[in-house]
Amino acid sequence: MAVEQEAFLQQILEDRDQLYRETSRLKSQLSSFENFEKERVSYQQLIDQKDTTITKLKQQIEMLQRKIWGKSSERYINEDPLQRKLDFEGLDLLPEEKELATSAKEEIEQYKKVRVIEVKDKKHPVRKPLPESLPREETHNLS
Repeated sequence: MAVEQEAFLQQILEDRDQLYRETSRLKSQLSSFENFEKERVSYQQLIDQKDTTITKLKQQIEMLQRKIWGKSSERYINEDPLQRKLDFEGLDLLPEEKELATSAKEEIEQYKKVRVIEVKDKKHPVRKPLPESLPREETHNLS
């Protein structure tokens, strides 16, 4: 019986040791879970901030799409300041260019006044020629 009691005590000690190890492991996990609530709250705040940012950005995108693609969209597009422009207002013509411009203008005006109508040669005559049997007279005016 003494051997059985020692084996029984040994078994009880081993069970208690195993329970002690498991309890200490669970306590260490519990301490990390206490910090978990703080982390969860901070993550929730971060998620809420990002949600509001996303909502604002979506509203801006919708507004810009309406501005660009909506009705009368051309009224709202501002000029791009980086866009290069051609400015011919401040440029003066050289004397040769002025001369060419005036001659071209005169030439255009002449063409507008006088229109040459070309007579097209008809390939097929509309009337038949007069018969050869008719008498013909030639007259010349000396005026």
